[in-house]
Amino acid sequence: MTLLNNSYPIFEADQVLSQKHLNKFISYLEEQDRLSRLQLLGMGLVCGMEISKPSNTSIHVQCGVGVTSLGHLIPFEAQTFTHF
Repeated sequence: MTLLNNSYPIFEADQVLSQKHLNKFISYLEEQDRLSRLQLLGMGLVCGMEISKPSNTSIHVQCGVGVTSLGHLIPFEAQTFTHF
């Protein structure tokens, strides 16, 4: 279950920000980033990761990215597999 955080930090002129304020702000931005990916794309969708077979004994997978059920990105670097 994902909890929506509808409140956001408000900053004022000449305000002194503490470690707690900055960490809360980063957490808010990360949560909004994940939620936007989750709602716009859906989980498990993959971009890239094209498969080719350069030889009879190997499979090459291009780089790409997927999205978890929590909205986290999973990057995948290009790899060639010769066995399983």
